[in-house]
Amino acid sequence: MNPMKPALLLLLLSAPPAAAEPAQGVTLRADLRTEYLAGSPLLVTIEARNDTAAPITLPDLSVRHDLVRFELRTPSGEMQTRRTLVENPAEKVWSIPPRGKREVLLEIPSASTLKPGDYEIAVHFTLGDTEKALEPQTIRLARPAPAAADLEVGSLPFERAGDWTPWLHRSGDAYDLYLHRTPVTDPLGTESEDYLTRLTAGSSPPSLSASRSADLSNRYVVWMEDERTIGLARLQGHRLRAAPRSIASPWPKVSLAARGATAADGRLYQPLWISAPRGPSGEIRVLSADENGSTSYRKLGRYEQPPEQLRTIVTDAGDALFLLVQRGHLDLYTVQSGDERAESEGLPVPGQRLRSADPAATVQDVRFTLLPASEAYAGGLAILGLFAVEGGLQPRWMGLSGAAIKTGATIPVPEGSTLVDFSPNGMASPGLLLQLSNKTLRYQEGGAYQSLGTLEDVVALDRSDGVPLLRRLDAPVTAIPLKPETPLAP
Repeated sequence: MNPMKPALLLLLLSAPPAAAEPAQGVTLRADLRTEYLAGSPLLVTIEARNDTAAPITLPDLSVRHDLVRFELRTPSGEMQTRRTLVENPAEKVWSIPPRGKREVLLEIPSASTLKPGDYEIAVHFTLGDTEKALEPQTIRLARPAPAAADLEVGSLPFERAGDWTPWLHRSGDAYDLYLHRTPVTDPLGTESEDYLTRLTAGSSPPSLSASRSADLSNRYVVWMEDERTIGLARLQGHRLRAAPRSIASPWPKVSLAARGATAADGRLYQPLWISAPRGPSGEIRVLSADENGSTSYRKLGRYEQPPEQLRTIVTDAGDALFLLVQRGHLDLYTVQSGDERAESEGLPVPGQRLRSADPAATVQDVRFTLLPASEAYAGGLAILGLFAVEGGLQPRWMGLSGAAIKTGATIPVPEGSTLVDFSPNGMASPGLLLQLSNKTLRYQEGGAYQSLGTLEDVVALDRSDGVPLLRRLDAPVTAIPLKPETPLAP
């Protein structure tokens, strides 16, 4: 075959088991997993380690892909060899100090064309006059089996570099955590399904932290490992920066109260709901964690029941904002980035009440949104709330201080319907995702609607270049453009 992309060396399947004793004192390893997604590139990290007391050199495998060969035994028993040919190979070398190592990520050529099934893969290295082979490993190519996803992250105001959606693939008795990425130019397409790590069967759905627009590729994925243990991993690009961490909370039962926030200094601020020993009451504390392992828990508030809404955003200055709806009140809490005194002393998170409860206009949902400059507002980050009033739902735009910017016309909604999600649309009337009394879904915007039927998958609204999208957890993440064209009845 003539592979087109950089590939890992395949070892002859008949080669003797050899995890790592090639020539010149170097130990070679390949991190082949037990399961990969069929239809996606098959990436393998090759590690060359010097376990001797003297420096060693070997060809630079990051440019000499031709020195690595992959041999596959397909489910039908057919043998295939995959390698990348390099024209005019550079004579570069790796110089590895004692106890040091070098790594390179290679792709098995054309592996995305392989059908689901069990394969044996051997990786073979040519180092000078010596050939070394690693022990063949059996892997499975499986169709995506999505179990959960963070579909709402794409609708955050600062998501402008293509949507990144963490999701769980059901793999045996555990889950593999992947990152679904869409191209910047095609919100309906798929750029990649990037493997991140493996999670236990009891893990909760993953949540991707909010961040500044400048830090979108440098934030955290957070999940619950059990009732008191928080799991987290920081991204670097579309891979993990380091191995995942587990943080055992001081309380016997906690849960993620909202999306976390990655501050300008790289610290994670993750709101946690801490249940009271009895009854529905509890409190919210913000877990503060940095990469050095330090943690603190700052109190945000105590409540008779979990808040109805808690939204997260990070400002351009790197501060984390948490917008909370509780018993009809609308409150805004701010965690300032770099406030070492507040962190070390565990000071409560400061907040302010933006709006008191009003029985004639109860808050149904809120969002952070970006507004263009206008006569009523200088532009930038703002708040959009949907209020239940006589006749339907009324959109109200507010500044971060709670000052009114604009009150929109009341949007009529069908009797007995429930608001599932809504999508801000600048200063125009937002789009609404409603579940009707017959359990079917409807998208409604601008005096028209679109019937969506009964959708059993997890769904969320998004918007790209003004076009509303419906994201679904479906093999694994798909998006469809919405076109409400049926006029609402008078």
